[in-house]
Amino acid sequence: TMVDVLPRYVAHHLPPDQREAPDAPARLGVAISELSDDLHAKAQKDSRYAGANSTLVALVVVGSRALVAHLGDSRAYLYR
Repeated sequence: TMVDVLPRYVAHHLPPDQREAPDAPARLGVAISELSDDLHAKAQKDSRYAGANSTLVALVVVGSRALVAHLGDSRAYLYR
C-alpha cells in the first residue's frame, strides 16, 4: 500500500515546481506524516489492515539536491 500511495502524497505536498523551495524538506516530512496517519486510520476501520505497520525511506532528487525522509526504524546511508 505504501509504495502505491506514496507518490500521490509527495506530488500533493511537494509538486515538481516546488521541490527546490526552501521549505521542501518540511513539505516532504508533512507528506510522509500524513500518509502514516491515513494508513493508521485505515487500519482502524478495515480489519484487513489491523496491526499493519510500515517503515519507509524516501528520496526525492531534484537536480543536484536530494531530500531524504524516513518513517519508523528504517534509515538511509550515503554511499560514495
